[in-house]
Amino acid sequence: MLELLGQTCGVENRAQALTDYYEEQLARVAQLVDGLERPTVYMGGNSSYLTAAPSDMYQSSLIETAGGVNAAGDLTGGYWTEVSYESILAMAPQVILIPPWRGLYRPGHPGRSPAGRSARRPVRCGL
Repeated sequence: MLELLGQTCGVENRAQALTDYYEEQLARVAQLVDGLERPTVYMGGNSSYLTAAPSDMYQSSLIETAGGVNAAGDLTGGYWTEVSYESILAMAPQVILIPPWRGLYRPGHPGRSPAGRSARRPVRCGL
C-alpha cells in the first residue's frame, strides 16, 4: 500500500523508508514479546463496547503482533461484530481494550473531535 502511494505521489524513497521503519518496529515488537505469556485480549469498538474485532480485522492482527490472543478470534467477518455482555464474559479476556473515539486527541483540538471534523485540511501527497 505504501509503495503504491509512494509511486503515485512521486516519493518512492520516503515510502520505502517508512515501510522499512514499520517492518523494523514489527520485528522489534516480536522480539519483545517472544516467550512471554499470551494474554487473551478483548478489543471493543470505539462506537460501542459491545462490538468486537473478529479475526479478519486489522485490529486482530495488532493484538496478535503485540503478543496477545484475540478473545473474539472465533468470530468471523471483516467488520465490528455485535456481542453481548454474556459472550464477553464467556470469552474470559484477561485484558480489555477500548480505543478512544477517532484516535487520541486533545480536548478542543480541531480536526480530532467530532465538532472539529470540518476543520481538517485536505489530504495531499507527500509522506
